[in-house]
Amino acid sequence: GQLIWERKNLFVDTGLPALANLIAGVTAGQYVTVIGFGSGIAAPLTADTGLNAPYYFKAIDSYSFPSPGSTQFAYSLTTSDSGAPNPFNITELGLFANSGNVAMPGVTQPVPLIAHVSVPLFTYTGGGNYSGTWTLTF
Repeated sequence: GQLIWERKNLFVDTGLPALANLIAGVTAGQYVTVIGFGSGIAAPLTADTGLNAPYYFKAIDSYSFPSPGSTQFAYSLTTSDSGAPNPFNITELGLFANSGNVAMPGVTQPVPLIAHVSVPLFTYTGGGNYSGTWTLTF
């Protein structure tokens, strides 16, 4: 693959309780399971609670630990994601814990949002396969 963009992570306030619970050993509904693709144009803020519509959510593909203190999440948006808006201008991504067990994939936003990032505009049209990784470093 080719590196298209790189950004700093922004952990949002709504994700802090989940991180605190994980440190204490409480895991149910507290860890990242969902990637969200959104259309917001404003810069992410720590007060953000979700992505801007239209949006699409699905389970992360996998995770790994590339270095001490880092977790890397692999994600994709492929031709099999027929429930995604089409065409769909994507400008933001979010990592979610999905403590409410919202069915994935879909267009219902899970909670809590853990991290939020703006990305260069790319348009999903259902005809291509997009993949990436998101590394959180503590």
